[in-house]
Amino acid sequence: MAGRSLNKVQLIGNLGRDPEIRYMQSGNSMTTFSIATGKTWTDQSTNQRRERTDWHNIVCWGRLAEVASQYLRKGSHVYVEGELQTRQFEREGQTHYRTEVNCREMIMLDRADASAGPANTQYDRPAPTGGRGGNFERSQSSQPAFGGGESSQADTEVGSDLDDDLPF
Repeated sequence: MAGRSLNKVQLIGNLGRDPEIRYMQSGNSMTTFSIATGKTWTDQSTNQRRERTDWHNIVCWGRLAEVASQYLRKGSHVYVEGELQTRQFEREGQTHYRTEVNCREMIMLDRADASAGPANTQYDRPAPTGGRGGNFERSQSSQPAFGGGESSQADTEVGSDLDDDLPF
């Protein structure tokens, strides 16, 4: 399979602990937390219900890290998407390995709260640009960071230009 590969993880689960945020010397923020995913099935031989829980270590960077730290709590229901990354480190003379999901996208699945902030967060991705109906990047930057608030007439006019680009 020369030249082609894919490293993509999609998980829906519940946080096992509150997120922990750290700041690098460069000023970049990093948040770590773990989520649990579960599977239940009926054992064919014993006809008993079985359950398995898997724990996944999640790492968020930049603005996404700050949002995760601010709005997620132990027990929060969340969707994360990213890539698997295994890092190696030494502790007390022994080599250890840790596999983590380097989170690129996060959606908070708990019921929206008026003060809860954004439900869909993709802060590490650049805004899409182009389109026949207008400059989408400009219209996105005029929106408040967390939604809410009233839309201005200029926002409505830009949005109506974008409606013309819909393929259906």
